[in-house]
Amino acid sequence: MHIYYKKGGTINFNENESFWVRVKGQNKNQKVAIEFPKDIVPNQVRIDFSRNLEQREIIFNKFEFAYRGNSFVAKGKDIYKYFRVDDSNTLLNKEFGSLTRKDTTTTVGPSLYPNGYYLAVKLDELKFKK
Repeated sequence: MHIYYKKGGTINFNENESFWVRVKGQNKNQKVAIEFPKDIVPNQVRIDFSRNLEQREIIFNKFEFAYRGNSFVAKGKDIYKYFRVDDSNTLLNKEFGSLTRKDTTTTVGPSLYPNGYYLAVKLDELKFKK
């Protein structure tokens, strides 16, 4: 997974504000922990899933952001309140939570971008929650 983040008010993601997380795909649900570098507290996040051409489908059915003992969770269709599908390369089946690449011959996999400022608002709430 390629994780992009922003600390400012824009969603112009770039390679300098990103990192990779190695995930070994499995045929069952798995929890993937993504820890941001110590000095990074993002207000927007983009997720690029698998570059592996053999990975046909990603099931994304829950996420949780946690910061200093506070957290928020979104499951199922609620995920898409905070993230939107990159329509140029991703197909979404909201009923099953499955993400697939449009072009099965390219390594560009499914990706999710922030859906407006909903994610930024929730992430900011975590920073200031006591």
